[in-house]
Amino acid sequence: MTATTKKRHQSSPTARARHVAESFSSRLAAADRALAAQAVKHRGPATVALARALSDGAEPHVIYPVLAIGAFISRTGAKDAGRAALTIATGMAVRRAVAQAVRRSRPPASRWLAEPNGFSLPSRHTAAAALAVGAACQAMHIPSSARTCAVAAASVGVGASRVILGVHWPGDVAAGWLLAKLWLRMFERTAPPITATYPTR
Repeated sequence: MTATTKKRHQSSPTARARHVAESFSSRLAAADRALAAQAVKHRGPATVALARALSDGAEPHVIYPVLAIGAFISRTGAKDAGRAALTIATGMAVRRAVAQAVRRSRPPASRWLAEPNGFSLPSRHTAAAALAVGAACQAMHIPSSARTCAVAAASVGVGASRVILGVHWPGDVAAGWLLAKLWLRMFERTAPPITATYPTR
């Protein structure tokens, strides 16, 4: 390849787009590392205790019993409750497949205050929390705007706990939330229309 040909190749639209993408990816990775380092640097006993509690609440052995109890208390029908469980289970299977495909490494083990499982992206706990809250809200016929707020709150709370515990990058949390959001939207579109009902006095 001559110098002229090489110069033309480097200035092609494809090469410029690749350069922009690589530069953007590099900046995102740097921001990811910086945010994770700050979270670990400023953690204290109370913060860690809260992070552990939030993180434990997103485990399957907690999510499914809580979902079942909630369905019983709210008198959710078996069909809606089963659909919620299916949404969570299939969404987590997709998350696992994505994690195996991406194979992103976790933060350094010296930062860990919990024992992680598998690859880093998307965050398993963040996805589980978002899926559980979103599916439960759908099953209980909670309006869309309230569901969105509830899913966002669960994602932020649990996701932040995983970063504080040193086992995830912030980007993993964002990916877990996005995956859950997309999966919930897909299930919502295939479900019958939800009409909010309120008790009358």
